Amino acid sequence: MRYFKKRLQTTWANFKSDSLFRNAVYLILSTGVMAFFGFFFWVITAHLYSTAAIGVATAAIAVTVLISSLSQLGNNTALVRHLPKSKNSNELINSSITIVGLATLLITGIYLIGIERFSPKLVFLRHDPLTIIAFMVFMTMVSINSLTDSVFVARRESQYNFIVYSVFGFLKVILPPFLIALGAFGIFLSYTTSVVVGLILSFYFMYKRYGYRLRLFVSRSLVRQVGGYSISNYVANFLASAPLQVMPILIVNGLGADQAAYYYIASMIANLLYIIPNAVGQSLLAEGSHNEAEMLASAKAAAILTAKLLVPAILVIIAASKLLLAIFGQPYAAHAATILQLLALSGVFMAITQIGISILRVQKRIAVMIAINAVYAVASLVLVHFALGHGLTAVGISLIASQGLLALLYVMVILMKKPAIRNKVA
Repeated sequence: MRYFKKRLQTTWANFKSDSLFRNAVYLILSTGVMAFFGFFFWVITAHLYSTAAIGVATAAIAVTVLISSLSQLGNNTALVRHLPKSKNSNELINSSITIVGLATLLITGIYLIGIERFSPKLVFLRHDPLTIIAFMVFMTMVSINSLTDSVFVARRESQYNFIVYSVFGFLKVILPPFLIALGAFGIFLSYTTSVVVGLILSFYFMYKRYGYRLRLFVSRSLVRQVGGYSISNYVANFLASAPLQVMPILIVNGLGADQAAYYYIASMIANLLYIIPNAVGQSLLAEGSHNEAEMLASAKAAAILTAKLLVPAILVIIAASKLLLAIFGQPYAAHAATILQLLALSGVFMAITQIGISILRVQKRIAVMIAINAVYAVASLVLVHFALGHGLTAVGISLIASQGLLALLYVMVILMKKPAIRNKVA
């Protein structure tokens, strides 16, 4: 008993004094509460909606995430990297919001024009002018909401992310029963409406905490200052994230709506694991941006923290895969257990990758990131293309193989630069 009390006191002391640890914990809790509510969101929808409706809705949400990611133009990463030392923080935030908002409208418009070619099963998103306007507005809100997350991360005050995502997740859970008549669009509307409420709450906290005022304009001087870093990170982020973001679309087109539903539910559970490396990686980037000289020590601390949290979680997910999937229905337990176990194992490679990404971003070696992520994107899409003809398990094997390649490449470039890091620290 005395041992556990001492450990608790030590952990609490670290939480108060260690900004890397504190920011990472809040980011883990933020994504954790979102995943927690997301888990029940899909449990509810799995029992209220048909498998086909869920498959189409997951593809629509995947499109939303993909467009939002494309629209960031690297501004989310640039805020975390440059906001801590910016003398014009409001101008930097407003310029980023304006750029991201305009980019979202443009990309969404292009997608809707070619929706029959890109995603024929999602043509309902262009059903009438009202639906088109609603989708474009929702997409803009989703993209800006992702951007405001970076403001709190950069300030090392991710407790606000935790509050926002708690509200967002709660709303997402309670809406689906009221929208059953809309089918797949009802599931999609539950998601996007919750995001809009979360964005409004984020703006409120930014106003109260930092005196932020929303103004839609672009500062040319700030764009020149951080534009190159933003665009380079945009390219790197797109190459890293696009393969996983388009996966539900590829699966629904190649294997059918049912298989897409099985994959999405498995990936949703696996995302519970990915919370840990993603949160620690974001916290490491914020920490390194505040104090570049201690980057190596911070990276080692981040690696230890990730290992302590991630390895036990992976073992639990693998052992309880069928039990967890059975919550969504017996078909999910029967058809998605293997893909879930493979996605869980890939969490090890993802942890290595996230630490490597943070180190290279602080060092501003973005060209190296682009090259590595380009190799990964090509390799993963080629492997998945051939795997689709052999079923969902083959897709999982191709994903873990490509993640392993990505992690190996990051380890190689970090080790080659390691002596230079030590000299910088010294």
